[in-house]
Amino acid sequence: MEGRLDKLGRRAQRRLEESRPRISPIVHVELDYLFEIGRTDRNGQQALMHLARTTGLRMDDAPFAHVAAASAEHTWTRDPFDRIIVAQAALASTPLLTGDRAMLEHYAHAIDVTR
Repeated sequence: MEGRLDKLGRRAQRRLEESRPRISPIVHVELDYLFEIGRTDRNGQQALMHLARTTGLRMDDAPFAHVAAASAEHTWTRDPFDRIIVAQAALASTPLLTGDRAMLEHYAHAIDVTR
């Protein structure tokens, strides 16, 4: 977000370099919420455009109906954003780069961004 990819741990940096990173479209909505409440200084569009330029990030295109159905399996959280983000990664059987402790604990393919 801050253009500081050096804040990422080596494993997370390596993962970004070796793959074509994708995110759930719900991240756009969550970033807009965070902007609206003053937790970030960029709205979703600005943040995602920056990440696309700096990391090659693109949106995952799994059908939302499939993602929503898969999110029901993630009862470890009441946060709808987290459920959808993890379900999107799980449907594609892909790693998920995150700093979220609950995601790291409950999603077997989560990679801690600080490592």
